[in-house]
Amino acid sequence: MNLDRLNETPSEHVYIFSITLSFNAAGKVDTVYFSDNMTENLKQIVNADQDMTKAANLIDFKKEYANKLVILPIILKRARGWRINNQDEFINGIVTMWPKLKLAHKLKPVVFLDPYVNYYTRIIN
Repeated sequence: MNLDRLNETPSEHVYIFSITLSFNAAGKVDTVYFSDNMTENLKQIVNADQDMTKAANLIDFKKEYANKLVILPIILKRARGWRINNQDEFINGIVTMWPKLKLAHKLKPVVFLDPYVNYYTRIIN
């Protein structure tokens, strides 16, 4: 994640997106999907244009998700305050949360993980 870019966002902006991992039979990640149609700002915050497959395979999932799709919704918001001033972008994030999958992955069982809320704060040196 690009923390500098995240910290530059206005204090009452909240983002929602998902990361979907497609696992092969050996329990290794073969494809990483992000939400469909993410805004350019959010893509830059989460580095969505980079291939995350190698990084995902550094995590030992112990074949728990072999031949499955795992979807993790993520919310990014500042630790203080509950206002959302980017309502259109936030609602778009909900509408486009699910990725467009490759045909071969559409037949895999899907595991929906509980949403992860990242309450971040601005780091001041």
